[in-house]
This record gives sequence, C-alpha cells and structure tokens, in this order.
Amino acid sequence: MGDRRIRLIATVDRRAVELGFQQAADELQVPIVAFTPDELAAVEVPNPAERTAIALATPSVAEAAALLACESVCGGGHLVITKTVIEGVTIAAATRDC
Repeated sequence: MGDRRIRLIATVDRRAVELGFQQAADELQVPIVAFTPDELAAVEVPNPAERTAIALATPSVAEAAALLACESVCGGGHLVITKTVIEGVTIAAATRDC
C-alpha cells in the first residue's frame, strides 16, 4: 500500500505562523509549506467554499494547499481525503503522483 506518512503541512501563508500549525508540525516532525491566497485560488478543487473565499480571498485552503504541495514536490498529486472538518479544524490530504 506504500508509505502513508505525513510529509508536510500545507496552508495559507497567514495561517502558517499560528500556534496550532507550529505545534502540529513539531509533533509530526514535518515542515510547514505556505501558499498565498492567489496561489491557492488558482487550484481547481472539488469543494470550494464561498465563506472561505470571502474570508481569505481563495475558495479553498485545505484541498488547494494539499494539491499545491504535491505539485511543488513532484509535479502532481491527488486528494485522498477531501475537505473534512474535525473538531472545528478543516483538513484535506493528498498523495504525490510520483
């Protein structure tokens, strides 16, 4: 089934400095990769949100960041977990296609 480790945390630039992201990255021993709202807005995702678009100037953070992270590492990837809210935290996960 392959290596299913979390290799990095990806988010919008203004959130990357938040304590929760920093603590998660420290606990998982992975880097945080941050993207601008413009970079995220350019990614087509299955679950865009108007509320996110209004608040952050991009219709997706979790799904778009996951996909962009794969793109930056090896040129592509696909979602294995679409946008999911767990205890008030929105997550998504992607795997590399390389």
